[in-house]
Amino acid sequence: MSKQQKVRNEHLHILEITAEALQRNDVSLENSDECIDAVLEKEDMSKEDKEFIRRLYDGCITFKRVLKRIAMRFCAEHSVKRRESSLYMVLLYLAMCEIDDLTPNTFEKFMLALAPPRITPLLMCIFDKEAIEEGWIRDILFTSYDEDIAREQFIAPMLSHLESVHKLVASMNNAESLTILEDTLYGKNKDMTAFNSDTFWEKPKQQTTVLQPFNLTQPKPRKVVVKKEVVQTDLFKTNPIPDSTYRSPLEQEALERQKRVNKDKAEKKVRDLEKTAFSCAPSGAEMMNKHRKRAEQKSRQEQRQLKTAREARPVPASIHKHVPIKLNSAAILREEKLHRSKLEDEAARLARLEAGEFNEEELRELEEQVRLEEEDQRMADIERKVLEGQLSHEEAILAKQQAMEKRIDMALSLKQKQKTLLRRAKEVQQKKAEERRQRAEEIALGREQAGLAVERVQQEKIEQGMKVKEEEKRLREMREEQEREDMERKLELIREIQALESVRAERGTIFDATEMQDHGMLHEMSYAELQQRLDMQRKVQEHEQQLKRDAIFEAKLAHDMMMKEKLAAIERGRAHLGQQRQAKSSMSSLASTRKSTAGKNDPKVSELRKKLAAKRAERLEKSSRAGSTLTSRQGSRGGGKNAQ
Repeated sequence: MSKQQKVRNEHLHILEITAEALQRNDVSLENSDECIDAVLEKEDMSKEDKEFIRRLYDGCITFKRVLKRIAMRFCAEHSVKRRESSLYMVLLYLAMCEIDDLTPNTFEKFMLALAPPRITPLLMCIFDKEAIEEGWIRDILFTSYDEDIAREQFIAPMLSHLESVHKLVASMNNAESLTILEDTLYGKNKDMTAFNSDTFWEKPKQQTTVLQPFNLTQPKPRKVVVKKEVVQTDLFKTNPIPDSTYRSPLEQEALERQKRVNKDKAEKKVRDLEKTAFSCAPSGAEMMNKHRKRAEQKSRQEQRQLKTAREARPVPASIHKHVPIKLNSAAILREEKLHRSKLEDEAARLARLEAGEFNEEELRELEEQVRLEEEDQRMADIERKVLEGQLSHEEAILAKQQAMEKRIDMALSLKQKQKTLLRRAKEVQQKKAEERRQRAEEIALGREQAGLAVERVQQEKIEQGMKVKEEEKRLREMREEQEREDMERKLELIREIQALESVRAERGTIFDATEMQDHGMLHEMSYAELQQRLDMQRKVQEHEQQLKRDAIFEAKLAHDMMMKEKLAAIERGRAHLGQQRQAKSSMSSLASTRKSTAGKNDPKVSELRKKLAAKRAERLEKSSRAGSTLTSRQGSRGGGKNAQ
């Protein structure tokens, strides 16, 4: 394929794509953007070609009414098939609306894309001077647009290119001239001047502005000023400039110095407060650690209850390591009183034993033995209840698995029914779309037939519209004149108000610190007298505060001495309690060994454990079987979809 034929096919392809989009817009119910997008989506073209096709399509949609009427009349007069009317609409848009925007060579290439017998009748039909100025083309344009708009946008460009289009038609009718024109357009005959674009495509010459020089008045020569000599005399001497002129006042320097001192004091106070702020309150990290430890302790307790083998409680850390704790005065007094009361009770008990009373230790051991037996029974009951709860939980899981299998079967049947209904609905929808398309074609045919009747009605409406426009113009001028008068009156009032507001009123008061305001109140005084009295009162308060500080310091010394004596007594009592705690630890170890064996010999507990193991094995077997069944069903569904 030659380069000339390839370029011609590209231009023809652009025209056919645009015509296809216009035809689809007439038939389908989609909007204009969806039609052009659907057509361009199937084409493999460059971005520039797609943008040019969109531009042609948008222009044809904008002027569709005029282009369609001209194309239908041309097809009727020259016996052209109706399905080619969209292609002729695109050619009409290029010739009537885009002839000024396109370059001459581009317009000629689009015209030569079709065979000369198909394009020359169209050009001669629409570029007929009589039809444009006074014939049917002018009537169609005037019925659709205003007269001024039609002449400026359509008639004037067509008349300006009338002669050049006639030359193009003559060249296309002559075989020799057509060959020369094709060689010139497609670059084969570069030396050809008979059909050069500058001579063949004659555009109207625009008048250029002729520059004329300004008639300026010649300036007069400037006068030269003669400077007079100034005679300096020593008759008058000025005083020297005082030093205080360029030096800041002392009061301002004192104020700045005092500001710096106050700022340093405030910053130091803030730093001290930041170091000591909230020293007694816990931080966020400490609170988080506290809550975390509490949660861990709670979880350990729950796990300890679920375990069959009980573990002994850990030995408190206070037994292995003595951590000193700082106590306040109230705590020291309470602990000292507690130790003193314990010592008194111990002395009384020993006195009673010497008098012949029974031994409380034997009674306490008997009570401890009874308590341990009750504790063993209680722990066995707790373990039995835990096993019963786990057994009921396993039974509930089995029931839930059975219900889930039923729901899966029901869902599969519903999905199958849904697919059948969707297939039927799609068939019904396709039938309705076909009926709507046929109805749209019938409506489009009816609109074409009603076009002539609408033209007559529109002509009458245009005449009525002209009368209404003239009346609206007269009313608009009257309203503008009235608004102008109102605006002038308002501006005059605004100027008067601004003049009144511009007058300045003198205001000001003088303050005397030694003068009383004479409000008629008892013990009234001036500002200076008030300052003196406040200074005297402040000195008295400072003296009283100093006396209080001295009394508090002496009381604190006496209190510290008393606390030291109490702490010595507390240390002695703690040592005695440590010895008693070691004796009790041996008894607690025996109790923990009995707790660890609690529940192992109970027949009811062992029977519950066997039932729980059986139920758990049954549940695991059902869950594995259900998983394999679901996988096989999904595989069968996937195979069915692929088969469809």
